Amino acid sequence: MINGIRVIGTAIVLFTAVALGASLYQRHRNHLSDDRAVYADLEGIELRHRTSPLGAPLFLLGDGAAGDVIGVPTDAPEFPNAWFAAGKITASDAVFAVLKSDAKLRAACGSLDRLLGQVGAARTVAPKVRAFLAEHCTR
Repeated sequence: MINGIRVIGTAIVLFTAVALGASLYQRHRNHLSDDRAVYADLEGIELRHRTSPLGAPLFLLGDGAAGDVIGVPTDAPEFPNAWFAAGKITASDAVFAVLKSDAKLRAACGSLDRLLGQVGAARTVAPKVRAFLAEHCTR
């Protein structure tokens, strides 16, 4: 009788562990899929604006996977703009950004501050995005 209870108890523990593992795996897969959709949105915006360098930072209201987007001029002639998902961060807690790896943002910190101030409380800009822009703006 006791051996039967142990077997049932072990089976319940194993079943719970497998179910939990499957649930976590599915959640991870969903985050990866969500991340890909946001990057696809940002890359589409980058492609549409590639031949139109921005003169100043820009806030685009979005309804796609990326949501609202911030565009910032860069010093890279072939990819003149960087694009950031304003209110989202990746599943790994990073900023969603499409910019050339060696490009530098070409926007004064004051102009980014003004843009973010105009956006205000009406739209969400993730703290990590604000921090990234503040760290990489031109002083």
